[in-house]
Amino acid sequence: MVYMGVGMIPRGDEIWMYYGGFDVGHEEVRREPGMGGVGRVKFLRHRIVAQAAESTQGHLVTKPLIFSGRHLKLNADCGAGGRIQVGVLGLDGVPVPGLGQEECEPLIGDFLRGTVRWKSGARLSDLAGKPVRLSFRLQWRARLYAFRFW
Repeated sequence: MVYMGVGMIPRGDEIWMYYGGFDVGHEEVRREPGMGGVGRVKFLRHRIVAQAAESTQGHLVTKPLIFSGRHLKLNADCGAGGRIQVGVLGLDGVPVPGLGQEECEPLIGDFLRGTVRWKSGARLSDLAGKPVRLSFRLQWRARLYAFRFW
């Protein structure tokens, strides 16, 4: 049987949770030395829920948002062969020149703060304070956990 401790403890880029584990079922009453212990579960920060591409490709478009900052950072795991590309769309759904998915340098790998860059050199900061949508293309089971403007 397992009893989870209360709370989640942030430690750097991880979250820790403690539990008590016992070598008996919930309805058993026997107690002997060595039947239990304390353990720790740890996982990466902000990685509880993800938007994932089921197999070859997935697509996600955000609702309109207004941001501040100069850079877009992703928390994602692209796995073996996966990648993510991001486009910035106007409210009309048309890609902002220089910031479309096709101009986005693919993000590859597993990262907590991967910076999105566009080949055109267009600056995301020019759109700060204006409503936009983000369009994500996830390929080969890539998982997007979070994004943040920085």
